Amino acid sequence: MEILEQRFKHLVERVPGLLAVSLTDRDGVPVAKFVTESCDEKLLNPMFVASATVAIEQAAKLGLGKNKSLVVSLGTHQVVHLNLSPLIANFVANETCNTGLLLSLADSIALDTETVRRAVDAHSAAPS
Repeated sequence: MEILEQRFKHLVERVPGLLAVSLTDRDGVPVAKFVTESCDEKLLNPMFVASATVAIEQAAKLGLGKNKSLVVSLGTHQVVHLNLSPLIANFVANETCNTGLLLSLADSIALDTETVRRAVDAHSAAPS
């Protein structure tokens, strides 16, 4: 996970306005994250992230296909959730951050997290 956290730190340093990056399971439990001091950690609360997961799943039921992302604007912050099933990547940014840039990071984050996603898939598919 340390490699992922270093990658997240690099993203935060490279993207103006990006305050935090986290990778969570569908229940909002953090797998890896990097958070700056200026980030409101409430925006990475497991309940908040889990509710985004539910919204992503419900949006898929509208008949428009698999939902890839969810963008939430909250006052002076924006939160972008990327569906990397079975995991969710979460970006917390200030209001001036380029939302399109955050969305364009989906393929890169998907590659960076492939090993972890396969491990979670294998674990959840294993008989209890």
